[in-house]
Amino acid sequence: MRVVVERELTREDLDTRRSGSRLERIYLMYEEEGDETLHRTIREEIPAHAARRLLSRRMIELIDALHRNPGANITQLANLLGRSVANVYRDLLFLKRYRLVRFEARSRERIPLLTLRKIVVSVG
Repeated sequence: MRVVVERELTREDLDTRRSGSRLERIYLMYEEEGDETLHRTIREEIPAHAARRLLSRRMIELIDALHRNPGANITQLANLLGRSVANVYRDLLFLKRYRLVRFEARSRERIPLLTLRKIVVSVG
């Protein structure tokens, strides 16, 4: 089984670029035009252990809540899901590790923003 995600490029993708890489041209555009003008996606295969967690019921509920409530903070998401803030935060860190979520600072809050666009599961 293969699980491939399609997600937005993040600043981390651009900051970890290597000279001559396929992201170099995008990085140069990023430097010239700024973060807001780039809306590119990237496809990556997720390891089996991560795919299992990504496709769990609680994670799918969290992803759906992020999609339906853009701009919600971690506490608001936890309340919407009926889960503890600590558990939601732990799941958000997992999504961040695979760059499926990024955090934006708004005053004293960290707002999780979904970068995930598509999950494709294939067998064989």
